[in-house]
Formats: sequence, structure tokens, C-alpha cells
Amino acid sequence: MNKHFRRGLAKGVPIAIGYMPIAIAYGVLSSVYGMPAWFVLASSAVVYAGSAQFMAANLMITGTGVWEIILTTLLVNSRNLLLAAGLAHNLEAGRRSRSVWRSVR
Repeated sequence: MNKHFRRGLAKGVPIAIGYMPIAIAYGVLSSVYGMPAWFVLASSAVVYAGSAQFMAANLMITGTGVWEIILTTLLVNSRNLLLAAGLAHNLEAGRRSRSVWRSVR
């Protein structure tokens, strides 16, 4: 293995350990709600926000429509816009526009 890959893997282990309890809790909640395993895996791969996943699972169980779930998910994740605006002054001028572009794609 590449030296940089191994170093990155070693630095990622604490993050992975931190995500494990949340992932297990989401799996248990989804199992209790009777969600199909393919949906749980797909939502974990597509949605990178634990709070949005838990919220969407609760809304789906109550029979909320798809568009309402999407809108609520966008609203929950809009907090990241405020966080990015607060941190933008720490970036260099050239890096700022590239960072903004990366955050929205």
C-alpha cells in the first residue's frame, strides 16, 4: 500500500469509531420502523447528515410526502450555509471561491 494511503487510513480510524454509534442507532431505528435494508444503505450513502437521516426516517414513518421530506432535509442542512459564511473569512481569496464551489457540488 502507498505510504500516504496508510497514513490517511490511520488518521481516519478515530472518525470511523466516532461514527459507529450513530450508524448503529440509525440501523436499529430503521429496523424497528421496518425500513428495507437497501433503503437504509442507500440513504447512508447519499445523505451525509445524520440529523437529516433520523429526521427523514421519522417523517417517512408518519406518512409524510416525499417533497415535504426533501424540503425539510434542505431546511435542516441549511445550517451549513451559516457555518460556511462564518468560516469564509479564514480562507484566502483564491481558495474561497473554489471552496464554495466544492461545498455545493
